[in-house]
Amino acid sequence: MSRYSALRRRTTIALTATILAAAGVTGCGGSSGSTTSITPGSYSGSTSQGLPITFTVTSTSVQSVAFAWTAKCADGHTHTNEIQLGNGTIHAGTFSVGGTLDTGALAQVQGTIQGGTASGQLSRSGPSAFGTNCVAAGVKWQARVAGS
Repeated sequence: MSRYSALRRRTTIALTATILAAAGVTGCGGSSGSTTSITPGSYSGSTSQGLPITFTVTSTSVQSVAFAWTAKCADGHTHTNEIQLGNGTIHAGTFSVGGTLDTGALAQVQGTIQGGTASGQLSRSGPSAFGTNCVAAGVKWQARVAGS
């Protein structure tokens, strides 16, 4: 191989490695995708309705989600109540926890966790303990881990 060919080959390899690194591709099956920092602990905060939301975070899941909601319901009255949901898995810093309530209503909390802060949206719709249908949708929330 001539000196020129060897230099050209090294330059091509170096240029290819630079392009792949810039594109976020690594060799040997690795990934240079972004990592999300999650601080485990008890989170508490408030919704855009000024009501509380609490949950516990581990490195892989969100547990014991509880929140209060208020809505003008089908009976024409504004009702406020609390909901307790179960657990959900955290994937790439995001989670979704939902379920069917005792009344038959549906509730869901979606969020993103970065470090010791979390934010997202929640909703509930359907029959309520007040004997009427209530809908609280697109309610934003924010929470922080205890001690931060």
